[in-house]
Amino acid sequence: MTNYILRRLPQLVLVLFGVTVVSFGLMFLSGDPAELWLGPAAEVMTADQIEEWRENMGFNRPWYVQYVEYAGNAVRGDFGTSFRHGRSAMSLIVERMPATVQLASLALLISVVVGIPLGIVAAVKRNTPIDGVTMLFALMGQSMPSFWIGIMLMLFFGVQLRWLPISGRGTIQHLILPSTTLAFFYLAQNARVMRSSMLEVLGLDYIRTARAKGLANRAVIYRHALKNALIPVITLIGLQIGAMLGGTVIIETVFAWPGVGRLVVTSIGAKDFPVVQAGVVVLASSFVIVNTIVDLTYALIDPRIRYS
Repeated sequence: MTNYILRRLPQLVLVLFGVTVVSFGLMFLSGDPAELWLGPAAEVMTADQIEEWRENMGFNRPWYVQYVEYAGNAVRGDFGTSFRHGRSAMSLIVERMPATVQLASLALLISVVVGIPLGIVAAVKRNTPIDGVTMLFALMGQSMPSFWIGIMLMLFFGVQLRWLPISGRGTIQHLILPSTTLAFFYLAQNARVMRSSMLEVLGLDYIRTARAKGLANRAVIYRHALKNALIPVITLIGLQIGAMLGGTVIIETVFAWPGVGRLVVTSIGAKDFPVVQAGVVVLASSFVIVNTIVDLTYALIDPRIRYS
């Protein structure tokens, strides 16, 4: 296990290096950094004043020198000051992160608690109406856009029935609609993968041996088949955690949820690149770390797996 962790560390560093390169390049791909940073003030400044400002900020240096300085500051969590808010960009991300984590955590819980049992039931009831309805639901869940699902839930539960609030963050009621919307796609995905994995495991020799010994069907499924069938699902859930953290942008925008995703979207519109860069690096780092942790859990799920 220790050797595996040591081998993964260079990979983590390489991925995070790529993330910082991309986030650093965002500023230069969007035009002259001086014009982006100065905004309307650049229109009333002379060319000499702009050039002097560019020299003071270091934008006239080679790009690789600027990148080394940017990467060094990023390691310390310093991405500069937000143009819009006049505060540290990292502090804004940290302030909004709990809302995003809260939304993604409940969505993940819903997708796991509902999706995995649905997949197990569909596998056990293979080629029955229950299996057909479950897979139809899963197909619909992966086919419909999340923003459309969110709008439909808002119209039905928020506007028509007036059971739940349709925007903002405050009580647990505010969390139900956005988390359900975010979970819908991943719930369907978990159900489909769980069904396929369970069907594959149920066809193996050791399962037939367990049935031949006279074990109850419930014992065969939950004691012998489920643990091995969960391995691909655990892999998928690890990817989903990162995807949820980074993919809440649409949901947070639709439901006006004050998380990192919505902050990054508004910052892109305002060309507030320090906040965009901080958000990209933080979300990408979360994705990489979570997937590494998931890899390490394989040995706990299946003792046959060893990291040598």
